Amino acid sequence: MMMMMMMMMMMIIIIIIIIIIIIIIIIIIIIIIIIIIIIIIIIIIIIIIIIIIIIIIIMLTTTMFLIKFMYISIDAEMTSPLSALSHFTPPIVKRLLSWKKGEHERDDKWAEKAVKSLVKKLKKTGGCDELVKALSTQDPCTKCITIPRVTLVVFFLRVLK
Repeated sequence: MMMMMMMMMMMIIIIIIIIIIIIIIIIIIIIIIIIIIIIIIIIIIIIIIIIIIIIIIIMLTTTMFLIKFMYISIDAEMTSPLSALSHFTPPIVKRLLSWKKGEHERDDKWAEKAVKSLVKKLKKTGGCDELVKALSTQDPCTKCITIPRVTLVVFFLRVLK
């Protein structure tokens, strides 16, 4: 009888040990699953951050491109020092003056006169469009523009520097 009791006790202990091992294995599996889920969440967050950075870079690049190649709008003309130009100033003159360097208001009238004179001379040879194209695109492959008088060249270069 004693022997039987001991065998029963041994069986119970073995069953308890097996149950404990199964519980430990289940806990380890749960921990591994939690770690995998955390890694997946971290990867998703990194992918989202990369996508956001790419979108920001695309937006900045597009904005810089638009700013570089966009013409001055009517609103910009109204807020710039060029808004002091007379209403009789031709649009081509306003456009050329939009590339004016320096913000000296006292030179605005002088610059307007110089550019008007230049436009008048270039209209005869058809160089106005080429000048606007050269200034707006900053392309070194545009056609050469001949300005008839040397003094006018000096004045115009002073405006655009």
